[in-house]
Amino acid sequence: GSYSWSKETFDGVTYQVTDTLSNYASVIGYDGINGDAEILSVIETGGDAYTVNIIGSYAFKDCTDLTSITISNNVTSISSYAFSGCTSLSSVTIGRGVTLIGNNAFHNASPQKVFWLPNTPPNGYKNLVGAVNYTANNQYSQMTNVVVYPYLSSMFEVNGVKYVPVSPSERTCDAIDCAYSIENLNIGETVTNKGITLSIKNIGPYFCYGNTFIREITISNQGCVGSYAFAGCSALQTVELGQGITSFNNRAFANCTSITEIQIPKRVSTIEDYVFSGCTGLKTMHVDISRYELNLGSNGSNPLFADCPLDSVYIGRHITYPTTSNKGYSPFYRNRTLRLLTVADNETEISANEFYGCTNLKSVRIGDGMKFIGDRAFSGCSSLEYFAFGFNVRTIGKEVFSDCTALNSLISRAITPPSCGSQALDDINKWECTLIVPQDHIAAYQQADQWKEFFFIEGGDFDDGIGNVKSEIATGEDYYDLNGHKLDKPQKGINIIRMSDGTTRKVLVK
Repeated sequence: GSYSWSKETFDGVTYQVTDTLSNYASVIGYDGINGDAEILSVIETGGDAYTVNIIGSYAFKDCTDLTSITISNNVTSISSYAFSGCTSLSSVTIGRGVTLIGNNAFHNASPQKVFWLPNTPPNGYKNLVGAVNYTANNQYSQMTNVVVYPYLSSMFEVNGVKYVPVSPSERTCDAIDCAYSIENLNIGETVTNKGITLSIKNIGPYFCYGNTFIREITISNQGCVGSYAFAGCSALQTVELGQGITSFNNRAFANCTSITEIQIPKRVSTIEDYVFSGCTGLKTMHVDISRYELNLGSNGSNPLFADCPLDSVYIGRHITYPTTSNKGYSPFYRNRTLRLLTVADNETEISANEFYGCTNLKSVRIGDGMKFIGDRAFSGCSSLEYFAFGFNVRTIGKEVFSDCTALNSLISRAITPPSCGSQALDDINKWECTLIVPQDHIAAYQQADQWKEFFFIEGGDFDDGIGNVKSEIATGEDYYDLNGHKLDKPQKGINIIRMSDGTTRKVLVK
C-alpha cells in the first residue's frame, strides 16, 4: 500500500501513519513525564482515523521514567527492543490482540506485574516475564509465578486503581494495580463501576510496588495484602488499615522508609517474612486487641523488626513466632531502640529470649492474662527501670532479668509469688530496686525463693482491679474480686468492674 509519514503525539506517545490504504499506524516514540503511558487503539489525523497495530522497534528505548504501560487491544505486535532499557517499568498490560512479542522487546526491563489479556499466549511471550503474571487461564504454562483470574478480561479501573472480578455473580473483586502518579490511595470495602457495587477481597502481589509518589494509603478490604504490595514505596508516610484485613504477605511493606507507625488490625492472623524489612523509620507498633492469634515471621535469620528503630510497642493479643536462632529468636530480639512495652491481658506467655538484649528498654507493663515469662525473656535489658505484671503470672524462667541492673521498680500483683527459675532475679540491684506486691501478701514474698532477697518490699493497693498497671484492653466489662483476681462472671458480694472505657467501680452482687 501507500505510506505516509504523518506523525501525531498524544499524552507523550508519538504515533506514525504507516498504511493509508488500510488505515494503520504504529508507535514510534515516547517523551511523557508522568510515568504512566497508554497506547491508544485509534488515532485521528488529517481528518482520518487510523488503527494502532504495531509498537515499533526502540519506540520506548531507555525511557527510564516509564513506570506503567497499557497496550490497547488493537495492537498485534510489539517489535524488538521496543521497551529496552525501561528500568523503572513496573506494570505492563498486554492487550488481547497482541500475537507477537519480538526478541529483546523488554531487554533490561524487569516489570513486577504483567497482565496478559490474550487467551492464547502470543508468540514470544517468554520474552516478557514479570515477577507476577496475571492470566485468564493456564495456557501460559512455561511461565512461573502465574496468578489466574478467569475474568481478567473484565478488569476495570476506578480512581487510579485497577480491579479484577473474582466472582461476578457474588459481586466480589480484588485490587491488583494502581496508577503510578497517585499520591493518596483509598481502597474501601467496596467499589462501584457502571452502577454495579462489588466487595473488595484481596490486594494483589506487587500492587503498588515501587510507587515513589504515594504518601498516604487507607485500606479497608476484607482479605490479605499481597507480597510486595507496597514494597519500595519510599514516600509512604501514613498507613490506615481497616479491621477486615486478615494477613500481610511477604515483604508487603519492605523498604517503606518513611512509615513511622503501624497499627495491626484485630483480624490479622499472619505477618509473613520480611514484611517490614528496610522500614528504617518505623518507631511505633500497635497490635490491636483481639481473640485472634497473630503469627509473626522473620527477616530470614534476623528478627522481623531488625531494621526498625522501634520506640513503643503495644501487644494486644497472643503472638507466636519462630524461636530458633536461624529465624532471629524473636521479632524483638536485640532491638536496641525499643523503649516502652505494653502487653495487654490477651497475651498469656512471653517466650524465651523474646526481648533479650533490648538495651534501651526502660518500661514494661504486662496485663492480667500473662501466666508465664520464659527464660532470658528480658536478659540484657540494661536500661530497664520499671517492670509491672498482673495477677496471673505463675512462672518466671531462668535468668529473665540477668543484667537488668538499672531496675528500680518491680511490681507484682500476683497474690502467690511466682516460682522463679535459676538466677531469674539475681542481677537486680537489691539496694536500688523496690519490690511492690499485694499489701496482704508481703509475708509470702518475704519467705519465697529469690523474692525474699529484696531488701525493700512494700505493699501496693490493688483492690481496684487495676493497680499501678493499666493495660487498656477492656472490650466489655471485666470483673475482679477484692484481691484483684479476674472473674469469669460476677460473684456474690463486692465486685470490681472495669468498664469498656477503662474506668472502674465497685458493685454489690446479691
